[in-house]
Parts: sequence; C-alpha cells; structure tokens
Amino acid sequence: THTHTHTLYTHTMAESDAPAAPVEVQHSEELAQALSALSALTLSDDPATPAEVPEPVHTALLAAAGQAAGHLAPSQAKDLAQVLGSNVATADRPSCLALATAVAEAIAEAARDEHARATLGDAGAVSACLELLSGAQGSVAPRARLHALRALGNLCVDCDTNRKKLVDSEGGFARVVRVLQELQETDFAKGPGAATSAGITTMAAGAGALLNAASGDDDAIRKVLTEVGAVDTLVWLAQNAPEGLEREFALRALTRFASDEAAVNKMGATDTMRQLIDRLGDEDLDEYEFRETMQLLHAMAGSDKLAPEFANNEHGFLEQLFDMARDRSKLQRVYSQAATLTALLLGNEACREKLFTEDAGDALLELMVEWMHTPEENDLNVAGALAVGNIVRSDDLSARVAACPPVIPGLVKLLKRDFSATQHSALGCIKNMCNLAANRPKFVEAGLLEPITQVLLHTSHPPLQYTAASITRLLCLDQSPELISKVADELLPRLVKLGKSETLAVNAESNRVLVNMIKFGDRKDIVPRAVEAGAITNFVNLLDCEHSMIQSEVILALIHICTLDPANAQEVWNTSPTEKLAKVLANERLPSLPAPILGNAISLVGAILVNPALRDSAEGQVLLAALDKLRTATHPLVKGYSTKVYASLTGSQ
Repeated sequence: THTHTHTLYTHTMAESDAPAAPVEVQHSEELAQALSALSALTLSDDPATPAEVPEPVHTALLAAAGQAAGHLAPSQAKDLAQVLGSNVATADRPSCLALATAVAEAIAEAARDEHARATLGDAGAVSACLELLSGAQGSVAPRARLHALRALGNLCVDCDTNRKKLVDSEGGFARVVRVLQELQETDFAKGPGAATSAGITTMAAGAGALLNAASGDDDAIRKVLTEVGAVDTLVWLAQNAPEGLEREFALRALTRFASDEAAVNKMGATDTMRQLIDRLGDEDLDEYEFRETMQLLHAMAGSDKLAPEFANNEHGFLEQLFDMARDRSKLQRVYSQAATLTALLLGNEACREKLFTEDAGDALLELMVEWMHTPEENDLNVAGALAVGNIVRSDDLSARVAACPPVIPGLVKLLKRDFSATQHSALGCIKNMCNLAANRPKFVEAGLLEPITQVLLHTSHPPLQYTAASITRLLCLDQSPELISKVADELLPRLVKLGKSETLAVNAESNRVLVNMIKFGDRKDIVPRAVEAGAITNFVNLLDCEHSMIQSEVILALIHICTLDPANAQEVWNTSPTEKLAKVLANERLPSLPAPILGNAISLVGAILVNPALRDSAEGQVLLAALDKLRTATHPLVKGYSTKVYASLTGSQ
C-alpha cells in the first residue's frame, strides 16, 4: 500500500487569547485551517481502497471557501490554485487526484461569488482546473471532471478575463468539449436513458460551463467555441439530454451564438428548431432568456440555409409561428415577436410562397395592414410593414401588392407615426414598392409627399434620412415638373444640407435627389434655386466619387447648370474644380471609367471654359492640356468629344 502526504501548505494559528478578529479575518483563517487540514491528510493509493477526503475535512473546506469568497485575498487564491496544481501534477496517484478534486470543488464554491472570480483566475485557477479536467484518470476521474467543469463554469460567470484565459490556454475550450464528446461516446452511447447519474451531472456541468463562457460580449470567444465543436455538442445535448436541466442549459448556451453565422447554420436540427419555437411561446421564460431566444430565431430566419426549413411541410414551423402571431390570448411579447419572425421569413421565397398564395394573398395583406395600425403595438406595427416589404421582391409582386386597396394608404398613414422604428419599416417597404414606376403615382395620390417631407425636414437618424431621400429621388423620376417644383419648395435647401452629411449614403442620395430635380424638373425654376442654396459645391465635391454612377449624375447636373446660364460657369469655377476634373480627364481615380462618363466630363469642361477669362487662366490651361492629350485617345467616343470641344475652345483642329 502506497500513501501520500501533502505538506505544501502550512499555517500558524493566532494565539487563543488574541482579540477577536474581524469577520473577514476569521473567514480567511478558517480557509487557511481547512487547507492545512487537507494538506496534512494521508490517503491511500491502493486501488483496492478508494481515496476519499474525510467528510469533516471536505465539509469544512467547502464552507470556508464559500465564506471567504466575498473578500478573497490574492494570496489565498494563489494558495488554492497552488494546492490544486501541485496535486494535479501527480494526479496519476489516486490520493493526489482526490485532494485535487476537493480543492476544485472548493474553487467552484468560492467562484460563485463575483468578487472572487477574477482573483482566482489571476492566481492560476483556470489553467489548474483545465489540467485537472485533462489529467483525471481512474475511479476518481468522473468526480474530478465534474468539479473541474463546475469550477470553470463558475469562474466564467460575468468574467471576461477568465473567459479570455480559457481561450488563451492551450486547448482551453477544446478540452471542455472533448470531455462532453467522450460522455456522448460512453455514458450516452446506448441512449440518454442508459446514461449514469454521474454522466448526466457532468454533462450538465459542461453545458453550464459552455453557457457561461459564451455569455460575454466577445464574439471572438464564441467563434473559438464554434470552431472546437461546442455548438455541435450543445445541439446534440439539447436533443438528447435525459433531464430538463441539461436541455435548458444547452438551449440557453445556443441562444448566445446568434451573432455567429457559422454557429447558427449548425443549428438546423429539426428538434432544436422546434424547441426554440416552443421556448418562444413559454410564458414563464424570463425576459433575458426570451430576448436571447428571439435573437437566435431572428438569425435563423435570416439564414439562407435555415429559413427554408421553416416552410418544410413536415415540420410546420412557419404555420406554428403564424398561428402564435394571430393568437391574442398569448402574452403580447409572444404574439408580437412571432409576427416579427413571420415577417422576416416572408423574405424567403419558400416561406413567401407558402403564405402569400393566390387564394390567401389579399387576406394576408389585409392582416398586415391591420398589424400596422393596431394601437399601442409598436412591434406589431413594424412587423406588418416589414412583412409587406419582404413580399415585394419583384415587379409582379409589387404590382399585385399595390392592387390591394388598403396597402398603400396604410403605409402612408404608418409613416406619419412619430416613432422611428415604424417610420423605418414603412420607408423600407415604400422604397421597395416605388422601384416599380407604376406605383409611384399611387403613392403621390395617397398623400406620400407630406409625411416624406416631414421625415426629411425633422429626423436626425441617418437611416431614415437615406431611405426618405431615396424615395424622393424615385418620385422625381417620372413626375410632372409642377410636382418636382412643389417638392423643391419644401425640401431643396434641406437636401443641399443633407448633401453635405458625413454619412456617405445620406450625402450621395440627397445629392441624387437634387440631380433628378434638375434633370426632370423645370430647369429655369430649379437651377437658380439650387445654385443659390449651394448645390454646386455638393456636386463638385462628388466629381471624383468612387461610385461611377454618382459621378456620372453630378457631371450631368453641372452641365445642365452651366448651359442654362453661362454665368453659372463662374459659380462652378469658384468651387475650385480644376484638380478633380483633371483627375477625371486623366482617368486617375477610376482606371476603368466608362467612356460615356469621360465624354460627359469633357463636355463639362467645355461648358465651363466657354468663358474666355476662365479659359485663359492657369487652371484653364491645365484643363485644355488634358483635353489636348485626349485627342489621341483610342476610344472613338473620347477622341471625338475631346477633339470637338478642344476645337470649339481654341479654334484649332
């Protein structure tokens, strides 16, 4: 029989007649006493005699660790980690493994207190527990792994530093996942019902550890967990765990992976999707877990891989969600979020074809309009508009939706709501529908100009500014000059201001509205007002824009401005366009600049330099030299334009 006595840790007690110490000191001394008692044990290494820590010593250690946790000193945390580490180093001896297991359990107990976690992690407890997890062998191993997992799980609760330590440790999360995979292959090999009690408890501890590790704000940690197989293990556990607690831990952990696309795409198992939808309808679920579940279901509904599974006839998931969305006997959060998911899924072709049928299409649209205007139901209002916007994915669908009488007036009415989320959903849907030219007059007739004007005049949210400007640009494409003048009366100065926005999308789209006003409106009316408001500066700033479409549009607008009134050429010149125009002519900014755009740039130079004073200036000569060089271009359009304009400006051939 071999014995092992651990004497690493010793402590001298205070004199019995010393003054009573504060509670913190008393707890610290109790922990020191408990560690001393543990270290002094002599346990057997005889395989025939189980190595067990005596119950009084074990109980005292756990109690002392729990009491000292709230004010655990770094030195005490270091002592715990060192005792654990020194015994793990010789864990092939049952006596050492038994001692290490007891200390791991004490660390798990102490780590239940938020104040102790970082201190224990800094002292090396994370790496020591990982070593115990990997090194446990023999009859004590199941208990050792259980408490190592419990300790790691508790150390990771709301503690990013310990989560990071797990990532940085060699094989950190992979070791945790490996233990759970081994349990699948051993305890659970014959099915969940055949698993041992120890295996079930260890699986629950492992799922809890993964849950706590994945619950932080660091997406990189979740990515690592996905890469080492944690999501696959959790999906398996959610479907196969024999107890509700393990399934709950697994589902909770899975909901933390909503931001990881690779992880979400691993969750397509039928049972997991059904569990999550059922979980959505659980009225006893706390708000935090409900929100986490919703985020994961949103991610699944937005996945090209998983969204079609909701429409699978065998599963009935889409119908289940749609039924929940229409059931007002459920909690508001349940039916409103089920409606949001239904709206998201309508963006998937398979789901759309299942709900928006030839027979039921109008009824569905009428229900969506009803959702838009249900009082005191912001989420439901948003879902209604989102659903209609997701149905409109082609010109044919857009025309069909517009033919349903309540839809267009309903969207215009929703846009008048002074709530950014409903405005955003309404704007998105209206923009989709206005891509079809035949729908634009219908929206104008329904009174769209008034609310769209109010949004552009008053909102400070760039997404709303961008979408409202985009709709206004579309409305100016094929409307009467009188209508465009009416829009200009309300919005032209505001659009010029938005056209200077630091948000590129708002900047570009606002200037594109101004361009369309000039192109399709009454230029004699629009151009002087645009010049007075400062639109020329906006257009010149976009001359070297990286987006060729925008570059082309502002060049054409400047040509119209200069040709309407030659005096405007001086206004353009005052914005110092020479450098930008020279770059365009030299094709430096965009080497693949389309020839028609380059040809229009040549025409713009001609419209500016028609003024002799500008042409004869040093900057004018720079532009003339650039035109002269283009007369030898290989592209016939560029060569022809440059030759013609150069000749008109200089009188030479």
